[in-house]
Amino acid sequence: MTNPENQGNAQAETPSPTSTSQNEANLPSPNDDEGRTAEPSPGDCAEETLFPPRPWGLGAVLAAIITALGFLGLGLLVLALAVGEDGADSPLTFNLSLATVVVVLLATAWIFGPAMHGGGPRSLGLRAPRISRGLSWVLPPAVLLAMLTFNAGYVAVVNQLGIDTLQPQELPFDDFGPLALAVSGLLVVLVGPFAEEVFFRGFVLSGLVRRWGPVTGLLVSAAIFGIAHASVAILIPIFVAGLLIGWLYQRTGSLWSCVWVHGAQNGVAFMVALTL
Repeated sequence: MTNPENQGNAQAETPSPTSTSQNEANLPSPNDDEGRTAEPSPGDCAEETLFPPRPWGLGAVLAAIITALGFLGLGLLVLALAVGEDGADSPLTFNLSLATVVVVLLATAWIFGPAMHGGGPRSLGLRAPRISRGLSWVLPPAVLLAMLTFNAGYVAVVNQLGIDTLQPQELPFDDFGPLALAVSGLLVVLVGPFAEEVFFRGFVLSGLVRRWGPVTGLLVSAAIFGIAHASVAILIPIFVAGLLIGWLYQRTGSLWSCVWVHGAQNGVAFMVALTL
């Protein structure tokens, strides 16, 4: 026979379903506060997906730029000594100079980037665009149109003001034979833009963004891109091109869009040089 007092104690000790659910609601869940890993916001996800930070930073970028300048100077000096004064303006020298720049840019970007820090070609942006197919078809032509429009306006203003130092130099294609001209076109329109985009956007811009953020990194990388062309006459157009192409890289997360725009821009300049 059960003691009534014990029955009362048992009833008092047995939690009701309502109180149990309330207590469970007040208990911290495994996903709350201390034990929870915060999920990134949609904006963070978009930025990480489109333009993830690279494992290299400002130090690697500076080391690569200094190394590239050193090897470019050495390579061009050896080439100048090899061809002499008589061959300084020859088509062969022009094409070998462009090829030297291509090799040095690609080698330094790879050595100081993926070779040292990992990630492979994808870490340099050599991957498919991370945006919708519609935008991937619209943004590159829009950027190209903006570049061509600015260049046309810049040339018109410079001509109107009569500033000789800002007059773009003519490309030396008058004495080029068919073979030399074809090699030059390949280097100027295809190979050169690929190498420059790998170095200046895939490597330099990525490292600067990791150090200073997307805005400052974009501005500094565009300035480096302009100065690297070593011509006061085209400094402003090249800087603007660096801004636009860098912005395109940040939006698409793919270097292929940038290579397409850069190559098309160079193709237009190449055709204009041939017709003048």
